Amino acid sequence: MRKIDISNYLVTQWNPDGTSSKRPYDVRNSLVEICFLPTQGCKPLELFKREKIAKKIAEAPTDTILLEETEWQRLNDALNHVPGLGQQEIELAHRIVEAPIIEVGEVNTTANTTLI
Repeated sequence: MRKIDISNYLVTQWNPDGTSSKRPYDVRNSLVEICFLPTQGCKPLELFKREKIAKKIAEAPTDTILLEETEWQRLNDALNHVPGLGQQEIELAHRIVEAPIIEVGEVNTTANTTLI
């Protein structure tokens, strides 16, 4: 499984008067949008698989998600087909491409314990 940080991060926004300010980059929505960009030319079955990933991202109760290796590969492939990534997306790309592998084991839920 791959662990991805989906919390927002700050990016520099340039104002019309030449000054700059920091604003949050919406990671969740950006990842969801990446899954469905029309320029990627997804066929229906691929679109349905990406929809599951997008829902997992959008509905995550915390700022991290765990994706199966195949889900991560789909998200990574989608990112690699986005035309025109810019400086503000560097952190986003790092978070996907360099997502750490997490080993997940089974939890024994049938152990009998008695409180005395």
